[in-house]
Amino acid sequence: MLISYSVVWSAAPLRVEIVLKSTVFTSMLLVSAATTVTPIFTMTSVNYCGEFLELPDSAISAINAGSSNPMQMVLPSYRSFTNSAAITTSGTQVSFPIPAKYSSLKNIFVATRTSVGADGLYPNSHCKFGLSAYSFRVGAEVIPSSQPTTVPEFYSEAVKCFGSLADLAFQPSVDLVSYSLDIPNTIGSSGDASLLDSGSFVVGIDMEVYSNADKSSIFAGTNTNNSDIFYNASFTPQGNVTIFQTAFAGYDQVLVAENGVMYARY
Repeated sequence: MLISYSVVWSAAPLRVEIVLKSTVFTSMLLVSAATTVTPIFTMTSVNYCGEFLELPDSAISAINAGSSNPMQMVLPSYRSFTNSAAITTSGTQVSFPIPAKYSSLKNIFVATRTSVGADGLYPNSHCKFGLSAYSFRVGAEVIPSSQPTTVPEFYSEAVKCFGSLADLAFQPSVDLVSYSLDIPNTIGSSGDASLLDSGSFVVGIDMEVYSNADKSSIFAGTNTNNSDIFYNASFTPQGNVTIFQTAFAGYDQVLVAENGVMYARY
C-alpha cells in the first residue's frame, strides 16, 4: 500500500496516523456472531519516506511570471452527503436532498447500502435494493429528462460521471453481475469473501455539457449556487429494509495564492 500526500507549505511537522482493525475479519467487514477464529496478522517494513524540494526566489519569480495574477490552480474535489430511508415491498418513493451548491458542479453519484445487518452478510453491500426508476431535480430541471428504468440505463448514466470505468485492457472495474445485485450476498465462511461480490451499485448524473469539453476556463461544470438538488428514486425491494444513501458531488476547487496567503474557493 502506498499513500501519497503533497503539501504546498507547512510550518508544522507532518504526521501520519494509521488505524488498524483488530482482526482480518473486521478489516474485511466479515464479523459475525458465529465467528470463532481470531486470526492474527503482523505489519512489517513500515516506512515514512519524505521528499522535500526547496525552490529559490528566482524559480518562484519565474512561476509567478508565467501564471495568472493572483496564481490559481484548479483541483477536482468531492464532498459527500448522507440520507437514510425505510423502504417496503409495497413500493417507496425516496427524495434525497443534496445541498451541493458550487460554481462548477461536475457530477453527482449516489451509493445505497444497508446497515450492519444480519450475521453472514457483507455489512456495507452497495446494492440496487429494488430500484425501479430515478431522476435528479436540479432547480427546475429534471435530469435525465427520461427516467432510467433498467440496469443498462443505470450503468450508462453512471459511466458518464467517470468518463470511463475500464482499465488499460478495457476491462470494466464494475461488471454487469455485481451492478445488478439486488440484495447483499450471504457469506458462509471467510473463504467466500474472495468468491462473492460485495456489491458496487451506484447511480449518477453528469453535470458537464460534454466531459471532454475545453478546460481552459477556471470553472467547467454547472453553477448550482442558487439551485436546490434532489435525488428522487423509486424502490420495490424484496424485503422491508432501511437503506443508507451517500451522495458524492464532484466539483472544481480553485486554490488561490495571493499576497503570501493561499485560500480555496468553489
